[in-house]
Amino acid sequence: MKILEWKVRAHKQITTRFRRRRHLPIQSALEQFFIESGIEWTHAYTGTFQHVVEKKSDAEIYARNFSNSLNTLCGLPNAKRRAKKDLTLRLPMLTVIEGGSFGINLHCHFLLAKPKNMTDSEFEKLIKLAWRKTSNGSILFNDIKPLSDTAGWVDYITKEVTSESTDAVNWQCTHVYREIPKDVA
Repeated sequence: MKILEWKVRAHKQITTRFRRRRHLPIQSALEQFFIESGIEWTHAYTGTFQHVVEKKSDAEIYARNFSNSLNTLCGLPNAKRRAKKDLTLRLPMLTVIEGGSFGINLHCHFLLAKPKNMTDSEFEKLIKLAWRKTSNGSILFNDIKPLSDTAGWVDYITKEVTSESTDAVNWQCTHVYREIPKDVA
């Protein structure tokens, strides 16, 4: 089967493909999209910052650094070269930046899929190391768990997605790929 890269860049794709077909709100459409992606999501991760991050754009930089570091540590190419041309070489990931209002500090939530050749404990060590490499990643209050309920985790991390905005999702660091069925390819 050929691999089609479905890099989710904007909420336009979510709203047009899923909302029209199923008439779902954006948050439900996102949840459905990630469940139906065919990716075996394995880990849920929440990363906090050592120093207070006040701007979402700064948090996006740390999330991108984490994504690049994790891909490199997992033996996948960095975003600088081959992965720009063939984005299927990136680790599947959903990144959400949450907080910044109501007295909640900015922090990141990730939905991750570990490489098939790695154990859970190896992957969890690499996640911790990659988060520390962001230069502001805290070692406290971070939570890595093997995923048991993908729908529940996606519902939780997309709670700031509204009917008008998907700004909470960091589209630069979200990588989702789908396989094309044989009859389409």
